[in-house]
Amino acid sequence: MQRMKEKGIVLLAAIALLTGGCKVESETDTGTGGGGGGGGTVVIAAFPTAVDGFEGSSGDNAPDHPSSMLVDQGLQTRTIYPQGDEDWVQVALEVGKTYEIFATNLNYTADTVIELYKSDGTTLVASNDNFLDFDSNIEQVPITQTGNYLIRVYSFYPYDTASYQLGVRVFVDGDNDGYSATYDCNDSNNAVYPYAAEIAGNGIDEDCSGADAPSGSDGFEPDGTLGGATTIYSTEGAVGEIIYHHTLYSLAHTINPGSDTDYYKVTLPPYGAAYIVDYSQGPAGIAMALLDDGGASTGISGVKAAGGYIEMSTPDAGAIAAAQTYYLEVVSGDGTSTTWYAPAMIPIGTDSDGDGFYTKDWSPDCDDTNDQIFPGATERPLDPKDWDCDGDPTS
Repeated sequence: MQRMKEKGIVLLAAIALLTGGCKVESETDTGTGGGGGGGGTVVIAAFPTAVDGFEGSSGDNAPDHPSSMLVDQGLQTRTIYPQGDEDWVQVALEVGKTYEIFATNLNYTADTVIELYKSDGTTLVASNDNFLDFDSNIEQVPITQTGNYLIRVYSFYPYDTASYQLGVRVFVDGDNDGYSATYDCNDSNNAVYPYAAEIAGNGIDEDCSGADAPSGSDGFEPDGTLGGATTIYSTEGAVGEIIYHHTLYSLAHTINPGSDTDYYKVTLPPYGAAYIVDYSQGPAGIAMALLDDGGASTGISGVKAAGGYIEMSTPDAGAIAAAQTYYLEVVSGDGTSTTWYAPAMIPIGTDSDGDGFYTKDWSPDCDDTNDQIFPGATERPLDPKDWDCDGDPTS
């Protein structure tokens, strides 16, 4: 494994990864908290494996043949797939109104960029890369001329793919806390918004995770031994977009007392790997260590202070032909402070051909049976295969 996502991240991993992969599947989060346009059932993004239903016969990857959407019509579920794809979408906007245009609810290994153009497809009006984690939101766009405009969405890195939801709404921020009603789970309280300071046990979801943080001892004890380990929560969604992950945060654990130790069981398929992450905003730091199936250290660990996050990886599995079991050990960062946290596992597919690229990672491997095919490999223009996984076998 060669790298993790580098842009905007302080990596707290002992090993860095690179990437792999190729119909959109999903997991359903049945919680009603968080933002995401008012709560309700949330379909968590999964790693993309097919083009979306908006491509049409000629695709919508150029400004001269875009797909379309309406303001406030609801979210369109889309993919950037295969590598090199981009989406162009036409929308009618009115003078005097202020809009937000956003690509949200991404899979974990995705980073979208969104741009707004005039109808000529060349005059850029506004753009955005990162808003909440790696999603994109052009906020408070004032329109000076009524007419059709073009939205372009693409991956920040050309070898990446993405699942996302696209929306265009009139911008509303009822409590003036800087977050629109799309993201804010309580738009009448300016102390409630994504990643606000969470007060554990007060019955209020300040940070819009969809759940109040736990206090005292959690309901998962005894989990202080390998035999009592909790199975780690697994998702392909971008857990940094906290507003979509009610299920994860409703499973939050506590370190209480400060000497408490928690264990999680991590199971992976042959040749499989994963990220182990924690984006929770507990009041104290935590330290994590990955152990093998016998409880011995793998040498992989991560630490974070209060308000930070951890992203680390399981061992490189290109040569591991059997199913794998690991244990995640979690303790207080200083050994004495109590806190709460919510770890997740992000499977990144497999590296069956041993080329160092995984099928669901950043810059995914588009052929996991051939170790000569991977992102950045030398293209062979006269060969029909896409050797470099850029979506174009001719370049």
